[in-house]
Amino acid sequence: TVRPELRHLNHVSYVSWVDLVEAIVRDGQATGEFAAVHVRDVTLQLLTMMDGMAIQQTVHSRELDARRIRELVLDFAQRTLQPSTALIPAATSRNRNKVTHR
Repeated sequence: TVRPELRHLNHVSYVSWVDLVEAIVRDGQATGEFAAVHVRDVTLQLLTMMDGMAIQQTVHSRELDARRIRELVLDFAQRTLQPSTALIPAATSRNRNKVTHR
């Protein structure tokens, strides 16, 4: 059921969330902690990944518990945001002993 009266509240909340993540990425870029990536694209990738996994966890996935979602999101963030000269250890438990170089 669509509730039109909640659309504005949802929009304001989502825009605030996007703005917060974008600010974090920009701050990380300014300090050299994060790679030079397209801030909006990475923000949307992170948020849609988290939203999608949360839906999967809620609806029907036993494989995606909160711990696993956190591992996957952190792994993506590390691989995407680490400066290219850094060694990037994989965050997931399946790949914990592997190290990749970007």
